[in-house]
Amino acid sequence: MTDESMDKRCIYCGAVLPGDACFCPRCAKSLIEKNEIPPPRLWRKKVLRALACVLALTAVGLGALLLRRPKAFEGGALVVYSDKDGAYELLVSTRSADLASRVPEEYITVSQPAGETACLPAQLGVFRNGEPADTEAFFEKVKSCTLEAFPNENGALEISGPVYSPDYAPAARECDVFYTGASGINQLVWTLEMENGDTIRLRQTFAVAPFTPQTVPTTAPTTAPTQAPTTAPTQAPSEDAESPRKSVSDSWDRVFTINSLQEDFETPTAELRQMIADAVAAEVHSEKFASWGKTPEVTTVLHYCSPNFERKRMDCYLVSISADVYYTDTKGVIQRRSHYELFVSGDGEQVYDSVTADAINWDNDFSTEERKAAYLLWILGSVIEGQYSGNFLNVTETVSQWSPDDLAFINSCL
Repeated sequence: MTDESMDKRCIYCGAVLPGDACFCPRCAKSLIEKNEIPPPRLWRKKVLRALACVLALTAVGLGALLLRRPKAFEGGALVVYSDKDGAYELLVSTRSADLASRVPEEYITVSQPAGETACLPAQLGVFRNGEPADTEAFFEKVKSCTLEAFPNENGALEISGPVYSPDYAPAARECDVFYTGASGINQLVWTLEMENGDTIRLRQTFAVAPFTPQTVPTTAPTTAPTQAPTTAPTQAPSEDAESPRKSVSDSWDRVFTINSLQEDFETPTAELRQMIADAVAAEVHSEKFASWGKTPEVTTVLHYCSPNFERKRMDCYLVSISADVYYTDTKGVIQRRSHYELFVSGDGEQVYDSVTADAINWDNDFSTEERKAAYLLWILGSVIEGQYSGNFLNVTETVSQWSPDDLAFINSCL
């Protein structure tokens, strides 16, 4: 018999329990010991959430800093710059026509006598979606804009400050670069510091080769200039009268040789040839020509180009017309000439003649487009007369001739 003292009893009512009882059959209470489980600590979740927020904010902040960190946009003669407003195309050139066509100029090579100074216009263009950008709006974002030369030893190049000039449209900024034959090789560096901290740099290589110009012999006219009649003729010479047909080739070749230029004929497009033919035909069939000129024949067409003709690019055609011409110049002197010249702009929009422009009395006046044209017409007329012994072309200018076949086509249209 089991000792009563060894019996298992209910801790609640004292009843004797079976040895393996897990509840009291008398009071029905559970006899299993319960371990107290502490409630979850909510502060840990709060801390984790706070840490997650801090990390997220830090990531956003770092991202914003990376986006706003000043950037450097480096390139040669072309750089694409992007900001919050979109993308811009910046490019540099010394030729307005190339700038308008969005053709960057990486290398500039010129020749110049060591003791003489010349100037080229360094131009910066800003484009957006293939068109010139709003210059004023873009430069409101620009803190500073400079053009410098490196290494520019001993001040080999002098550069004016960037300005906006409508003469160089579509350039947004233009600087005059003065150089001599001793300037050597330098790098032109455009630097734009933006208000947002960005930096834009464009570079060009500018090489100047020194040369010694040849001396042009001065040839005095073999005969004195024709004395103008004291009174105007009562009628124009007859159309079948003999007129000397002077060509520019002999006189002009001397200038070509001096500058070692190519003497091959230029090949104009059909549209360009027709444009010059139309311009000449309009002139020789006008009332003004009928009043003082007869028997016209085109003897020369020259294509003249200069990147810096009085601070502006010049691209034009100079046409020499053999004709008997009588007219009264601006000084009241009656002139009789065997030739007559036309200036036609590269786009055909401007046409000037040597008579109306009074090219024979050109007076160093470049104030208007007509006076600039008169200068070139004066040069051409003087060359034809054999009275010009100077070096017309410098190394930045080019002149090419049209072939006899092109001249024949123009004459067929008159």
